[in-house]
Amino acid sequence: MVVGMACIGFRLGRRRGGVPRLPQWSDRTDRKFPASRGNFPRAAADHCRVKPRVPSRPAAVPFLTALLLAALSVLAPAPRAQAHAQLLASSPAADSVTAESPTAVTLSFDSPVQPGYTTVAVLGTDGTPYTDGTPTALNGQVQQKLGRLPKGAIQVVWRAVAADGAPLQGRFTFTNADDTAPVQPPARPSTPAAPPAAAPAARDSADWPWWAAAGGLSVAAVAAVAVLVRRPSRGR
Repeated sequence: MVVGMACIGFRLGRRRGGVPRLPQWSDRTDRKFPASRGNFPRAAADHCRVKPRVPSRPAAVPFLTALLLAALSVLAPAPRAQAHAQLLASSPAADSVTAESPTAVTLSFDSPVQPGYTTVAVLGTDGTPYTDGTPTALNGQVQQKLGRLPKGAIQVVWRAVAADGAPLQGRFTFTNADDTAPVQPPARPSTPAAPPAAAPAARDSADWPWWAAAGGLSVAAVAAVAVLVRRPSRGR
């Protein structure tokens, strides 16, 4: 209680500009502050000294930090998607020349394809099909049996569905150089298609790319966090 009175006296003295009168030393005070005997004013001043308050973090800092992390996640590159099945090889190979007429076309993929969604068309130069039956698919191997091929260029058009549901398609040609093969009929003349009408030019969406907006948002969030962290809290 004595020390509390001394604290009040020190504070009143500072406000009024005068020196406060401190209570006299007593045996009771001596028992409470044995290390400060004979120096009561200093003991009282040390006791009532107010420690400076450490400014707490502004409440908006966690929100702005989360906003900054969200902006950075937008700017970060997206993870690379898992690759779908791809055609590794074919027999006959693309652009190859066969000395004998092949009896089947085989497609080799790097992963399994769905059997019920695979089609293989083998066509001559005039568009005549030369397939025999439906293709079979086992794991990553697709085989299509052929009838008797004519001599000349042969086109293979295939479609498949990967195990993950991704559609696949492709085409290639090879040349059958078997002298015993029948000669193909002349190719049908193709009618040139009319050129499509010019579509109106669409507005370029790259005028304001999405990454520019995300970059500006991240810069604004960083600036706001820096200002709130450095600015001392009011009323403290």
